[in-house]
Amino acid sequence: MALDRREFLTRAATLLGGAVSLSCSRAILGRAQGEALRAAASVLPEGERATLEAVVDRILPATQTPGALDAGVPDFVEFVLAEGCTEAERSRFREGLVQLERSAQAETRSAFTELPGEARDAMLAALEQAEMANAAPASPLDQSLGTSKPFFAFAKELTLVGFFTSELASKEVVSFAVWPGRFDGCIPFQPGQRAPVGIL
Repeated sequence: MALDRREFLTRAATLLGGAVSLSCSRAILGRAQGEALRAAASVLPEGERATLEAVVDRILPATQTPGALDAGVPDFVEFVLAEGCTEAERSRFREGLVQLERSAQAETRSAFTELPGEARDAMLAALEQAEMANAAPASPLDQSLGTSKPFFAFAKELTLVGFFTSELASKEVVSFAVWPGRFDGCIPFQPGQRAPVGIL
């Protein structure tokens, strides 16, 4: 059963009860079926794009399987910023990239992009903790619309959606299986087999 990104996202959003933000859904579902999910023009200056690449690379680094950079996730993120976000959302995301660079310079006297992976991980973990500690309780509607998502939470969402809806991930990381309509907590899984993703 072949699924494109549009169909996958529609089913995933339905299954997750709208857990994928409106900005992300709007960008993908607004495109014609089969049309490339790439922004017509870059919305990020070169420095911010480099920071974005460093962030997504730490969220989903390449291991024995491809990572976010291999799947072209930065292009996907720029596509969502250009096609699905409001100007305010885009500005908030860009400000998050700028603030991350400023924090790296202040704490380490190095650019975030030049830090070793472990140092980037530590900065992103601290940022995530700070965002969670400072987050005001959001209504389920606000959560589904994505209006209350701070920078790193949104970056993480876009990275995961961009990666797991990519052709690369669907061919090399996961396999899609139609589930029989019941929960089966113990399915045979062979070493080296790609992780199954259920499609209802």
